[in-house]
Order: sequence, then C-alpha cells, then structure tokens
Amino acid sequence: PIFSAAEQNISTRQQEVLKVIKRKEVREDLESILAKWDAYDKASRAAIELYARDPKAATERINSLYQNDFKPFLKTLEQFSDSRFAEAAEGRKAVQSTQDRVFWTIVPTLVIVTLVILGLVINLSLSIQTSLKGILAALKPLTEGRLSERLPAQGSDELAQVARGVNTFIGEVQQIVGQVH
Repeated sequence: PIFSAAEQNISTRQQEVLKVIKRKEVREDLESILAKWDAYDKASRAAIELYARDPKAATERINSLYQNDFKPFLKTLEQFSDSRFAEAAEGRKAVQSTQDRVFWTIVPTLVIVTLVILGLVINLSLSIQTSLKGILAALKPLTEGRLSERLPAQGSDELAQVARGVNTFIGEVQQIVGQVH
C-alpha cells in the first residue's frame, strides 16, 4: 500500500517511454527487461510474504532470487544501458562531424563573400576618391580666376552630375564677368 502510488507512476512512465521508442529492437529489449523486472518483483514479494510463515525458506528463496534472477537482470540492464550510451556517443560524434562540415563550408564562404564585398567597397572608394581628386584639381584654376576651365563630367554618377552643375554655374559666371568687362 505504501508504494502503490509510486508503482502506478512507474508503470505509467514505462508505458510512455515504450511509446516514444521508435526502433523496434530497442523497444522489444526494454519490454523484455521490464518483464524480467516484473517477474523478479512478484517473486520478491512472494518471498517477503513467505518470511512471515517460514523465515528460513524465505531467506533461501531471496538468496536464490538474488543469484538466479536479480544478478542476470542487472547484467542485462547494464548491457542495455551501455548499448544506449554507445549509440548516444555515436550520435554525438555524427552530429559533431556534421557541425564541423557545416562550419568548414560556411566559414570559407563567409570569408570569400567578405573579401568580395571588401574589394567592391575599396573599388568604389577609389573611384569616388579619383573623381573627387579630378574635381579638386579642376577647381584650382577656377579659384585663380580662370573661368575657362571646366570640371571633368564623364559618366552618369552623382559626382558627374555635380560637375555638370558646377560647369553650368561657371559658364553663367563667365558670361556675367564678360558682360561686366
């Protein structure tokens, strides 16, 4: 009576565990182990009940159960556990191997993509820098009053548009200066 709730809980958990085990041979091995446990448990209870009537026979029966039932049961349980632990270790090893392959696929790809992007950024930066240097070089004569000079305005990017706008402005300033003289 004291252990009946615990026994019921264990029985329920056994059934739940058996339901989630997908591999038939593992489920069958566990069912066999549980059946052996149930048989040992019933025989142990009978030996305990026998103790009230015949302590000597009960002691002999308990020793026999221990040697002939419990020790082999324990060995079977340990083999089952060892097999599951070995399978788990193999599974972890397979997962680690997959993670390593994924890592060594992704990291070089990220490095290559990063280098390509870095190359594009450097190329764009140099292009902008070259255009700005050209504009600055063309502005120098304008600051000295030579309004006949024009900024290089090749291309269709924003800097070329700015250069065309400045060139238009310089042309209008040049016309105004020409009219004043």
